[in-house]
Amino acid sequence: MFVPHGVNRSGAEFACVQGKGIFDGPVDDTSVAAIASWKANTVRMPLNEDCWLGASNVSSQYGGTAYQSAIESFVSTLHKHGLVVILDLHWTDGAYTGQSSACSVATATCQKPMPDAANAPTFWSSVAKAFKNDQSTIFDLFNEPYPDFAAGFNTTLGWTCWQNGGTCTGIPYQVAGMQSLVNAVRSTGAGYKAHLATF
Repeated sequence: MFVPHGVNRSGAEFACVQGKGIFDGPVDDTSVAAIASWKANTVRMPLNEDCWLGASNVSSQYGGTAYQSAIESFVSTLHKHGLVVILDLHWTDGAYTGQSSACSVATATCQKPMPDAANAPTFWSSVAKAFKNDQSTIFDLFNEPYPDFAAGFNTTLGWTCWQNGGTCTGIPYQVAGMQSLVNAVRSTGAGYKAHLATF
């Protein structure tokens, strides 16, 4: 049985959309060797939907193909040191100003309560295609969903939104439920070969 012990390597979720680069800090062999020396076996890497998809609000030097290539290269470096990678969809689109809102803009510049139906399935279809044959990479479909907060702390509505998406109470944009993201991943052939996580 595999038990993950590791670190969160933050940066790729925000630096690109803020025009600061793709990563925040070094991602070279030396930095990865340091992580491995801490007896870690897993590295979680938060990602940005707009940066991966090359949205117009992201500089081309930090988005689209450039971003995807950088992520793939870093994953390869992590694997060379025996580290499993968790790719986490962290920042997504959708204007939200309700409970626990971190920003009011519709672009992927902060944490939203749920992934958006407009782009999150496309994101996961693309990521899954890139890593579907990599059995040392885990897909964390969305970071810390909080649809129950958006629904006035109603857990029943929250769970329904989490699974099915669509029109969710308190969230003004169309939501991608976890089932639709699982479907997006599996439609690429990744299925059970690439491990899915919905923490």
